[in-house]
Amino acid sequence: MSPGHTFAVFAMMCATDVVYARYTWHAAQRNPLRAGLFAVAIILCTGFVTTSYVANHWALIPAACGAFVGTFTAVKWGGK
Repeated sequence: MSPGHTFAVFAMMCATDVVYARYTWHAAQRNPLRAGLFAVAIILCTGFVTTSYVANHWALIPAACGAFVGTFTAVKWGGK
């Protein structure tokens, strides 16, 4: 896996977790349009990450790191 692809998996997983947090927020607020749009973004982001680690199991490492950073970021700064 190239360094560029490794970074892309990391960045996409970060984005996935931030988008997932926003999806959860809008679903809890009973905003179906925004929740639905964020659900589409989740599928697109996770599709890229999933196909990456199915093709190369080492992609799980940057995906896991990206999941941590994305969730940390969404929880730390998402509510402000």
